[in-house]
Amino acid sequence: MSSRSALGAIGIATFVLALVGYGAVYEVAYGQAGPAERPQLAEEVFKNVQILRGIPVKEFMGTMGMFAASTGMNCIECHVEEAGGDWGRYADDTDLKRTTRRMMAMVTSLNKSMFGGRQAVTCFSCHRGVNRPRVIPDLTVQYGDPIIIEPDEILAQDPAEPTPEQLQVANAALDACLALESPADGDRDRHTADAPPA
Repeated sequence: MSSRSALGAIGIATFVLALVGYGAVYEVAYGQAGPAERPQLAEEVFKNVQILRGIPVKEFMGTMGMFAASTGMNCIECHVEEAGGDWGRYADDTDLKRTTRRMMAMVTSLNKSMFGGRQAVTCFSCHRGVNRPRVIPDLTVQYGDPIIIEPDEILAQDPAEPTPEQLQVANAALDACLALESPADGDRDRHTADAPPA
């Protein structure tokens, strides 16, 4: 691991620990919401919240964590450096925060127009843990030794895609139709949809 990667990992770990610590302080200071209470919204707790309005503080802080992990950055790289010791300074505007807001609008628009509002594209889709997305692919990945990437996500079934059970029913119906049309000697081509393994 390079020293830059190690520093990035340490920065992200520090950010996550800060979030956990802030969550504990927040619960002590403001109390934990009871079952009938509405959770406080981000704009009720933090200043200068412009886009992530209307979401609970916990979701807001999780989103900040997603930004950090997606870009390989920590809190004070987007917020002013003085914010490290002063929660009030996190509200200060920076060029990077303004860019982030524009990119959030871009990603939201893309998801709405191309994926029916489903969150298919995120910051990580392009950034992949680095602050500037790469625009030229690494050909050593293409032509070098194979890199085995274990799947780390559980993808939800696309509602428009047939389930294995539906494919099985469709195959049985197709087989029945083909049996009615086939010659008696059974010499026929069978065309059935491939059902995914169960």
